[in-house]
Formats: sequence, structure tokens, C-alpha cells
Amino acid sequence: MPYNKSLEKIGMKFNSWTVIGLGRKSAYYKCKCECGNESEVSITNLKKGYSRSCHHCSIVRMRENAGMGTGPIDARSEDMISLKNEGWTLKKIGEKYGITRERVRQILKACNFQEPKDTIPPAYKKRIEDQGYVIADYAKTGTGRNRIKVFCENGHERVWQHGVKTSDCLQCISNRLTGEKFGKWTVVGPGKKHVHSLCKCECGVVKEVKRYHLEAGRSNACNKCATRERNQTHSYYQNGCQSDYSIALVESTIKRLEGMGWTYIDRVSDGKRAKKYKMKCANGHIRIAYSNNFTATCGPCTRENRDLI
Repeated sequence: MPYNKSLEKIGMKFNSWTVIGLGRKSAYYKCKCECGNESEVSITNLKKGYSRSCHHCSIVRMRENAGMGTGPIDARSEDMISLKNEGWTLKKIGEKYGITRERVRQILKACNFQEPKDTIPPAYKKRIEDQGYVIADYAKTGTGRNRIKVFCENGHERVWQHGVKTSDCLQCISNRLTGEKFGKWTVVGPGKKHVHSLCKCECGVVKEVKRYHLEAGRSNACNKCATRERNQTHSYYQNGCQSDYSIALVESTIKRLEGMGWTYIDRVSDGKRAKKYKMKCANGHIRIAYSNNFTATCGPCTRENRDLI
């Protein structure tokens, strides 16, 4: 039978653990604690001392290190639990008793303390009251401790979040804006989201718009009206009333092409923003192209000259 080196560890003692056999996984051993509990422990945790005993013995040792012994909890731990229930942080409790935050966490863990999820810190309560909100009776923090259900002075329910810069209820702000005009928008009521307002354009389109977009002038009309206004002011879309810069640009382009031997006839639209030029060369050949595609001689004239040579 081949020799198995893993069997050498059987019978060895690592702190409170005693190896009694091989584990189901590789590099794991079945160990027995001094209290009688059995568990599979990694050989790395055994050698480096990461695991010294079972969970029960670890809790007992933690209570002893915290100065509580194995008997009833002393007054200091009871005070810590009461302070934690009041909303004190671990750092603040540690500063009061002159111990580290990690030691406070160990003491609370040894006492099997579980912090209630619906506890609101006193600092948040004071900030909520200063901003004029009333905490709901069923206030719960949800996924994060900084989200609390509150009511404003007008009875609007909302979720208060830590770091809110304004003390005004956003729904109240939206109600105050009802009837005001921002460009072609007219606010007709609050939106579904607390940062939106329901607006109606002069063309009849009703849409929710962010309030800070209205106040900052980033949204003045619906997409259709905004596009129409943009087209009217753009030099490419102006029909018969082009800007001075656009007229000067066309005149300079025509002058440049005439200097190359072309005669201007008309401008032809290609369905896009730019327009093509319809020009006639000295030999009467007509070409329609963009201004940068014209050369000194047109294609037919070049071929005729080549044939003559």
C-alpha cells in the first residue's frame, strides 16, 4: 500500500483542535475541539493559527478578552447596547470607553446584539426636524439607513435621503410652479417622479420635464417645436432670408468658381443641409456638384482635349 503523507497530521494538536482524520475536500482535516465539537478545518488555517477552536469556544474566549467572563454581561456591555439602540456609532462608543471600534464590535457580537433595521440615528432625526419634515409612524430605512419615509407640512409623503440640500418638498415646489411658463412650456402639474413637472407645449404636446432643465433654460419647447425653431435660425434652412454670413459665403464661392472659368446658373438642393452649384463651363457643358468638386476644366472638355492629342 503506498504511503500517504497526509496521514502524518492525524493525532497532531493545533491549539484546541485535534486532527482525527481526513476531510472530504483536499487539504482539509476532520478535527475535534476540546469541548467535543467536530468540524473540517483547512490545514493552512491550522498551521497559521487562523482557526484555533470551534465557534462556541471562540465566543467564550472573546467574552473573556472583553472582560465579561463566561457569566452574565457586565454593566459596561449593557451600557454599550443601550447606547447602540439610541443610535450611537461604534466609533463614538469606543471614544467614550477608551477602546477601539473593533473591540466595541467584538463586545456587541459576544452579547449576540442585533441592531434593529428600523432604527433612525438621532443626527438624522434632528436634521429631518430642522428641515420641517415629520417622520412617518411606519418609517423604515429600506435598503439603506439613510432613506426614511417622511411627511412635509402639506402632507406629501416622500423618502428623505441623507445629503438633501433643500428643505422644501419637491412636490410642493412642483405645485408652486403650476401655471408658470418656461419658453413654450406651461407647467400643468407635478410629474410622476419627484424631480419632474408635467408640462404642456404651445403645440399641444404634454410631457414630463425635469424642473432644473426648465429653471436653467435647457428645455424651452418640445422636440418638434425646438427643431422647427432651430431650422428657421440655421442658414441652411432659411428660405429666401439667409443670414449675411451665408450670403457672403455663397457670393465668395461663386466668385471663386467664375475665376476658374465657370458660369453660375443656379443652386440645387440635394435634400440635405448643403446645396450643390449648377455651373456651365466655357464650352457649354453643365455640371452640378459641390463647390469643392469643381476643377479648372470639366470632364468632357478634358476627354476632348485628350482625343485631339
